[in-house]
Amino acid sequence: MKNKIYKFLFIILVASNAQAIMYSEELQLKSAPAKQWVTIYQNGEAYSVDAEAELVKDSQYRIKANLQNYPGEIMVASIVELANGELYSSPLHNPYENELEKESDSLARKKIPEIKQQIAEANYELDRLHGEMHIANLKLREKYGLDEVDLIYEKIRYLEAQIQAMQDAQSSN
Repeated sequence: MKNKIYKFLFIILVASNAQAIMYSEELQLKSAPAKQWVTIYQNGEAYSVDAEAELVKDSQYRIKANLQNYPGEIMVASIVELANGELYSSPLHNPYENELEKESDSLARKKIPEIKQQIAEANYELDRLHGEMHIANLKLREKYGLDEVDLIYEKIRYLEAQIQAMQDAQSSN
């Protein structure tokens, strides 16, 4: 019976740790952090939680902390102290908005190929309609003799240019 109780408590402990709310955020730093923590603002009170820092690339560090003891509405800021005492921090923000932003970004990335396909299809349809319009225009021009009218206007412009050239030649003599 005693072993079953311990086993039950162990399962609850593991389950509660599995429910941990991990917060992470990336900061650009000049050098490796000496100390890092996350400040939490909840219900008018401020708390500090130790955090871990891991190098992501070059001078980019991911600051991580477990926020399971702070459920509900919170505001957080990551704070890092370098070996020389210089402090870096992120703005105070709602960590759950970042998740929404990441999800929105993920959905947008999934939609981009679909949107590109729709744009390509729309461009194809537009080109097809332009072609149909051009063919219809040619047929109408032929039906109503507009090509002949264009030829007549072309002859008129040619004759006007010749007359103007003769007048210019005559006035210069």
